Amino acid sequence: MITALALAVIGRVQAGFPVGSYRPDVSKAPVKSRGALDAYFGRSLLRVQSDGRFFLCGRRQQGYWRQVGEQTVCVYDGFFMISSSQPTEDLKKKWPKSNLEGLVLRRGPNGTLILNDWGRVMGPVIFRPMPKRTIPELIVTSHSEGDSILKAEEEAFYALRDRMEAEWPQVLSFINDPKQSAAMRTWAAIMLDVKDPKGIEAMAQLIFDLKPTNVKNRDQSIRRSLAWRIADNPTEKSADLLIEATRKGLLTPTNVAPALAKLGPKADIPLLISWLTTTRQRDNEAALEALTVLGGDEALSQARTLASSPEEGVQLAANGLIARFSKDAAERKAAIAKVARWLYSSNFVVGCNAVRALGASKSPDALPFLAAVLLSDASGIVRRDAATALGDLGDPRAVPALIEAKLRESGDGKNLFEEAQVWRAAAEALLKLSRSKGSG
Repeated sequence: MITALALAVIGRVQAGFPVGSYRPDVSKAPVKSRGALDAYFGRSLLRVQSDGRFFLCGRRQQGYWRQVGEQTVCVYDGFFMISSSQPTEDLKKKWPKSNLEGLVLRRGPNGTLILNDWGRVMGPVIFRPMPKRTIPELIVTSHSEGDSILKAEEEAFYALRDRMEAEWPQVLSFINDPKQSAAMRTWAAIMLDVKDPKGIEAMAQLIFDLKPTNVKNRDQSIRRSLAWRIADNPTEKSADLLIEATRKGLLTPTNVAPALAKLGPKADIPLLISWLTTTRQRDNEAALEALTVLGGDEALSQARTLASSPEEGVQLAANGLIARFSKDAAERKAAIAKVARWLYSSNFVVGCNAVRALGASKSPDALPFLAAVLLSDASGIVRRDAATALGDLGDPRAVPALIEAKLRESGDGKNLFEEAQVWRAAAEALLKLSRSKGSG
């Protein structure tokens, strides 16, 4: 199990540390310490973001701040992470002081950052700033052709992600450059994580203006990737453009429904309902999933009709909607039991969808099904989502199952990462329930 670590940061993070990406260098550490430091930090990448957050080893983990004199200390489980947010009072009280606190990250000469200590092993570890590269260079370098990611690819990946928000016009220009390969243009679209409304709407417009690639049918892959990224933070204008793209055959309802689901009351529910009558199964599933999030009497009526569909994805989404919005207690209970049949599907995506549908139902009838799958041999991802769903239900009867899941040990070292996710989700659910009235 990964040892709990801690960092102390001198001064205010926002004013004290430069934004950028840094490579580790342990050559200045004592000879006896270099092996351990290199093993831990050798392939890591320290990233400092403009909002004050620090990432190391590509991991962002949860923690809390505590003031110790003039220093600000961050304590957490897992790899390093420094956040500019302040701790909640309950975490301060519930989490004991760590005896590993005291690691100091400070500014050094020539733009370096220096980590003085690492547990009982003396440093320093020096993080040297990476050279700034152009957006096209980062896109090309960060693209991995195989399963393994080389260090250079990893560094470029995070550097690109950190600069994406401010430099999205350059990324869009790369995507729309027919001289670039189809694979690289698609990769750039996948990476395009933008929250600026102007950038999101420019992405939607590019779906219409996209210059053809050098590979047949690859244009659609780029358009689908753009629609997928727009769905993270859609605006009304970008959603209208996506809908227009479906009318022109540039996208399918499957590509557009996730964005509509994020719009809430502003979503076009009648349009989503009309997509339930299409002949493509994936369009039906996507529309129903969006309607499950949005609700509405019209959607509920359609869900009842489709609850007996021969396609399991449609059945699951339809029953999930009924479980959430029906005013008939017996109907809701029956729908929950039907959704629960998919919890143990060999397809973990189906299992996750079933877990989320039960959690969204907010019904006490869902609790025994979620508790059972949490303590089962289902995949770690499904059990993690079950723990989260139990916390969302807010029912104190879930506490015993969550405690058992938190204390459970993995007999298979290969699944340690998944088990760690389950443990963390169970701990967060217990914390959420501890705030609920009558949780004990």
